Amino acid sequence: MAPVKLHYDARGLAEPDAQPPRVATITGGQAGAGRRAVFDAAELSTRLINLELRRLVYEEGIADVTIRNPGAKHSLASASWPAARSLSMAASATSAAA
Repeated sequence: MAPVKLHYDARGLAEPDAQPPRVATITGGQAGAGRRAVFDAAELSTRLINLELRRLVYEEGIADVTIRNPGAKHSLASASWPAARSLSMAASATSAAA
């Protein structure tokens, strides 16, 4: 994955028109209970992580999401948490050893 390039608008807002990166792997069928999503956030900005999470929870209807390698990013999932039933954040074994 390429490094994240931030773009600022005239007000100083980072990535004002950012779109969800659509990097999650979704398992468990097309719809209904039992669907899960996992994505690696190592190369994503906080805004892109939250956009992907919002897409998964609100557009895809997924209630079980795992974010791998979130790093020390602040304000993750603050607006999406009430709709998600299960949210996990974990460092992968390869990044934890580095």
